[in-house]
Amino acid sequence: MRQRPIQLLLFSFLCFSAAVLMPVQIVYLLDLSPLDWNTIFHRLTPMNKTVIALSVLCIPLSLKASSTLKLMGPLWLLAVLWNNTLVGHAQLNYSPLQAHLASILVTLTFGLLANQQVRKVLQHPHHRWWTIPKRARVQAASTLRAITGHEISTRTHDLSKSGVFISLKNPTIRSSQPELYDEHWTEFTKPGTRCQIQIQIDSLNSINCTGEIVRQSTKTNTHPEGLGIKFIDLSREHSKIIEDLVHRAPMTSASTPINQLAA
Repeated sequence: MRQRPIQLLLFSFLCFSAAVLMPVQIVYLLDLSPLDWNTIFHRLTPMNKTVIALSVLCIPLSLKASSTLKLMGPLWLLAVLWNNTLVGHAQLNYSPLQAHLASILVTLTFGLLANQQVRKVLQHPHHRWWTIPKRARVQAASTLRAITGHEISTRTHDLSKSGVFISLKNPTIRSSQPELYDEHWTEFTKPGTRCQIQIQIDSLNSINCTGEIVRQSTKTNTHPEGLGIKFIDLSREHSKIIEDLVHRAPMTSASTPINQLAA
């Protein structure tokens, strides 16, 4: 699983620093007690409070790579720059040069969000690859049962805690209504259709849950023709079984038969 872009972590730290340093400066410059919250709060200017509020809002948005950061990020930067401009103009504790240098540093650091990877995940949040559970190529006997009466016996191609890719290469298909096979098959493989899925881990253990078809894929260089299925009501016990199974499976381009995994 790839890691979250470091730029998002750095921006979160920048926002945290902005939120914390303002009251810290009040304490230092006015020689106040760090526990005198009431005085500290009333000494903060409205612009200070705006920067702190925006900083607190931007931290979780940055960590989640939320698309809302595309709006809140620039607003945060404008608030910080305007606050620094007011500080430099007042010339009470910092000179205009110090305020301008601080603004330049903040602007350059904010530019981290212009990184191509960051822009990609902000524009398309579903590309948050660091949130995707580890997936391993594992071959295990599996059975799908649909309300249409279809039952498919085949093997998994890869597996994770969130779902499974089922191979449709040489499956065994049974139908309670053979005369409606084509119609039912089209309905069964339609994205959004739910089915019961059973994955045989070994002779004593199996995973049973409801699954939802999310895609039907044709054969590619890395995947056979098959169905991508999302787990709906996977129990915590079965989730732990899959996690252990995936951890033991090598992350290779070829699927590993389940009976060849190390204990």
